[in-house]
Amino acid sequence: MIAFAKRIERFQTRPEEVQAVRWDGSQEALLAIDKINEDPNLFIRVASDQTLLLDTIFIEHRVSVGSYVVRWVDKRLLVFSPDEFARHFELLCA
Repeated sequence: MIAFAKRIERFQTRPEEVQAVRWDGSQEALLAIDKINEDPNLFIRVASDQTLLLDTIFIEHRVSVGSYVVRWVDKRLLVFSPDEFARHFELLCA
């Protein structure tokens, strides 16, 4: 079962280990996502409808409440819906 905490947690997708944060619209989740971001060219902001926007010079990712932001092994941030996330990842520790 996936934990829905507002903190950074460690998950694995076979055989890789990643960090993930579930976006819930809170300031705590925003700070956690900012903490796992290592791309100086990625700008993180929140729209008026609580959608999280991850902007680069090439693309804008829209993150709906309930979706996961995952720091992949190559340091990129990827967005997964709750269903996709549950299919691909398992919690390493609570």
